[in-house]
Amino acid sequence: MSNKNGSKPKILISGVCETGKVRNDLGFIGDASAGFSVAALLMKKAILCDTKIQNVISDIAAGDITVETRGGGTATVNVKSGITPSEAELMHSSIGKDAVYPQRTVFETFGRIYREGTEEVPGAFEGAIALAVIDTFRHVSKNTLAMSRLIPGSISRTVLMEFPLNGVMSAVMLSVDGYDLDLMTENNLGRLPHIIVNGKFYNPEIADRIHETAYAIRCQKEHDSEITAGAILRALKEEHVPGIYIRTKVPGRAAVLGVGVSKQHKDYFKIPLLLEDEAHNMVNIILGAVKQIQKGG
Repeated sequence: MSNKNGSKPKILISGVCETGKVRNDLGFIGDASAGFSVAALLMKKAILCDTKIQNVISDIAAGDITVETRGGGTATVNVKSGITPSEAELMHSSIGKDAVYPQRTVFETFGRIYREGTEEVPGAFEGAIALAVIDTFRHVSKNTLAMSRLIPGSISRTVLMEFPLNGVMSAVMLSVDGYDLDLMTENNLGRLPHIIVNGKFYNPEIADRIHETAYAIRCQKEHDSEITAGAILRALKEEHVPGIYIRTKVPGRAAVLGVGVSKQHKDYFKIPLLLEDEAHNMVNIILGAVKQIQKGG
């Protein structure tokens, strides 16, 4: 993949939607689609498109859920156990919501999602929403995107786009159910400073340091990773928003940006969900971090 002016990206930003998942491998509880939301909002800075849900079609006989966006995106996910008419009616009520917030849309539709008290339909619905966003970008900008292949029996998909952020050529990767590492390798992105946009989560190890919510940066004690994390920290200060710095094991040159919540927040909401103002705050933080990295960290 090449961008229009041929310049190489200086930074990689990635976000993923883990469908039907509210607890990660570290035991954190929260919105596992928040990184997807932020990466999608960054892409919308380069591609003018409407990601609001235009229609939800439930084929009760076949068990298929199809989500269509106003921007021309469409995606279908099958539910092996089938769909009830009541579930179809609930999903239809999501029309008009912005598909860049997959998990929040599903929670607002069903109240809970897969693995937290319902059957597999909400998880499949979340997958269809996220894939419809990716298809929206494909539909409106076929020549500027690199796409991973759909694997039969899986809904995993990654889209990669290169465009300037704050005047700095950047690569933004948007994924559903896991990153396509081959796509990174094929486009020579493995050695770039990498901001992984994570979820909005409850982590018991840091919750007592948070009043309500706070932006959290995780990195490993390694030079390149700390440079990326330092750029994010300086961007946080410029935005005058609270932040927490955590050293941990994350891949290579990457630093992880997410939203942490207090125990009180988790106990009330049960599953922390990304709010629009938090998503746009993270976009601004990333734009500031990109500027800091361009200046040399």
